[in-house]
Amino acid sequence: MTVCSREDEDEEAAAITDPSGKPVTDKPADTSKTSDQSETKENLEEEVEYTEEEESIKNNIENDDPLSDDVLNNIVPGWWQKEPFK
Repeated sequence: MTVCSREDEDEEAAAITDPSGKPVTDKPADTSKTSDQSETKENLEEEVEYTEEEESIKNNIENDDPLSDDVLNNIVPGWWQKEPFK
């Protein structure tokens, strides 16, 4: 059975350092920044307006909806004219 003293725990905590070499101590997580960042990210996603073609492609990816002939005719011909590997 191993008994750890308070000094041993302090030494272990001091062994962890940040990139500048300063000892890292346990601090409560600051969740306010994280929630602000997620709110900002959500706002950016809401502001995006897609064209009809982009909306169709997005629905195809997310919901497996079929692409219309118009969208396919805009996309596929470019693939036939490009070499697979350059």
